[in-house]
Amino acid sequence: MIVAIGDWVLRVACHELVRLQALGLPDLRMSVNVSQIQFRHPEFLEKLRLAIVETGINPTCLELEITESVAMDDPDVMLETLHKIRKMDISIAIDDFGTGYSSLSHLRQLPIDRLKIDRAFVTELNSAILGGHIASMVIELGRKLNLTVIAEGIEDEGQATTLKSMGCHEGQGY
Repeated sequence: MIVAIGDWVLRVACHELVRLQALGLPDLRMSVNVSQIQFRHPEFLEKLRLAIVETGINPTCLELEITESVAMDDPDVMLETLHKIRKMDISIAIDDFGTGYSSLSHLRQLPIDRLKIDRAFVTELNSAILGGHIASMVIELGRKLNLTVIAEGIEDEGQATTLKSMGCHEGQGY
């Protein structure tokens, strides 16, 4: 059912994006998580194209989020699919970055736009022992790779301030 549910979520998200933009938020970007099974489905790209055409969204306002494990699985197939998505003017984010086992050389080759720091590393910002070292490293990695970095799970002003001071570009709550 995950493919059918994922397709439904994508279409609903696109419809919701159109609705929100019509309410006066024209620059809003909608991010949609895509499961590994959905991403690897042979009809995924066609269903993605149809969702864009049928809803009339501007594809530059759509972002697909995939996890590290999806991005690192079968690199040749993933690269081909990611390049096709980028040709559709859709941006791509690696979600929960830092929790998987990325090959940094492979990451460098991926046509992605954003890294999303997993909220576990944002939570560490409140720890005197860990102090957010991994969040800081991911932000620096993103900067070196010319990627936008988003922190997930920001729950207080202190975390937001610390992440801004580290150079994090964007943030979201949990």
